[in-house]
Amino acid sequence: MIEEVERQISEYEENLEDIEKSLRLEELTDQRRRDLTEEQKRLKKDIAIQDSALKQLRKENWKNAILSLLFMALIYLAYHSIWAP
Repeated sequence: MIEEVERQISEYEENLEDIEKSLRLEELTDQRRRDLTEEQKRLKKDIAIQDSALKQLRKENWKNAILSLLFMALIYLAYHSIWAP
């Protein structure tokens, strides 16, 4: 899941880079410039949303890793307390 979000962010950033390049270097009609500017705003918003989702996924992943580690430690302690005195 994290890889999918990272891939999506990467695609958005590539598209945003292409749009910014077009806005800087190409001669565009007013309508085309407005369309690209709107697309640029949409992509920036989507990137912010995906960054937020990625941050949340990483936080949850970290939390699950800690819980797994604690669970393994409990199993280890139980084993040594009960079966290996």
